[in-house]
Amino acid sequence: MLGILTRYKTYNYGSALQAYALVSKINSLGYHAEIIQYFPNENRLPFLRLSQFKRVIKRFLPALVRRLFWSQYKIKAKRFDAFFEESIPQSSKQYTSVEELRKSCEKYTAYLCG
Repeated sequence: MLGILTRYKTYNYGSALQAYALVSKINSLGYHAEIIQYFPNENRLPFLRLSQFKRVIKRFLPALVRRLFWSQYKIKAKRFDAFFEESIPQSSKQYTSVEELRKSCEKYTAYLCG
């Protein structure tokens, strides 16, 4: 089985379609592939570098918009989640660290990142 590491649960059409197309193509070639549910804990650093601070600021405005239009966003998120569950094979476990991924090495014959 091939394990695919990619950021796909961003509720973004491009990332969802990329994940779907990649898994579908690999499976059509006769291999078995699934997206590894990897959600690293990115908020562990107590101090932010300038580049990290800029990234936090860039994420603040979309988060604020989501809160202002929460009911519409929730509908969109549910639709994306349904698509992910129905159409994209995913690992049964959610991983939050590289150490957890290393422990699951025997499950996958290869990893694909992208």
